Amino acid sequence: MKKRSTHHDDLEWLFWDCESEMGFKSNFNSLILASKYGTKRTRIEDGELVNGVMEDLFNEDTLIDALDTRRALGRMAAAAKNRRVMAIYCALPSRAKAVLEAYYEPRRYPPEVREIFGGLAGVLHLTRTAQGIKRFSPAWVASAIVRKDPVVRQLQQEASSLYQGALAAYGRRANQLRAREQEAVTL
Repeated sequence: MKKRSTHHDDLEWLFWDCESEMGFKSNFNSLILASKYGTKRTRIEDGELVNGVMEDLFNEDTLIDALDTRRALGRMAAAAKNRRVMAIYCALPSRAKAVLEAYYEPRRYPPEVREIFGGLAGVLHLTRTAQGIKRFSPAWVASAIVRKDPVVRQLQQEASSLYQGALAAYGRRANQLRAREQEAVTL
């Protein structure tokens, strides 16, 4: 199994786990509560849906959240990590950001495309080869895989090259930031 880089882990965290670790709640919470417990004792208070049945549980959860210092410390650590990762990410050229977003943002692809390309499936449309194909789409890629079209290998190589280049750019920025931080500490 190929060893993943800490930079890959940072970016995966940024796109997949960051908001949850920082304590952001789902914006679908109110809908879930209403569908699960009904709306008979439901009211709107300060723009929030409050369910009378769930109110006691919610108040208990709020109290537990307020008292749980480990959770607060975890959220503070996540916020610090977010500042560090975002400082690096924001310093990247726009092309590198586009490639990383395409790689890490979850999207739906036909199973055969996801199986062959994995995360690179999101990067395919950014390749030169893809831009030269008039009707390029995930469905087109799936049919190319079935046809065993040699363009599939070319797409994979180009997408991999784009991703590795963007990941390397992230790594360079991370090293520059780390060097500046160490320099500031020694002054």
